[in-house]
Amino acid sequence: MNNQRILSKITGFSILIMAILAVFTFGYASPKLFDYNQPDIAQNLTENLNLYKFMLLGILVIILLDFLLSYTLYLYFKNLNNKLALLSFYFRVSYTLLFCLSAYFLLKNIAETNNVI
Repeated sequence: MNNQRILSKITGFSILIMAILAVFTFGYASPKLFDYNQPDIAQNLTENLNLYKFMLLGILVIILLDFLLSYTLYLYFKNLNNKLALLSFYFRVSYTLLFCLSAYFLLKNIAETNNVI
């Protein structure tokens, strides 16, 4: 099989899995956990701790797939325009690193909720 075809299949499946996980993570779990109409969000997190952990797992898989996606897109487009492919790779990786930083702060909430219990 052609190398470009393999890269495009990996990229496509990564985007598809990321989209499915994003629907669960940001469409279902996040609004259920972070209901801003409730006065005490920490209590909501302690009551739904397993859902919160599954949300964090979904975010972790999205982050890993985002790194994979960045690399496969770079490999796919480097023969067309190497500089532009490398620039888009750097932008995607920097975005993913910022997403890692936000996920770190969400992970710190577990330690804080364990102290509240």
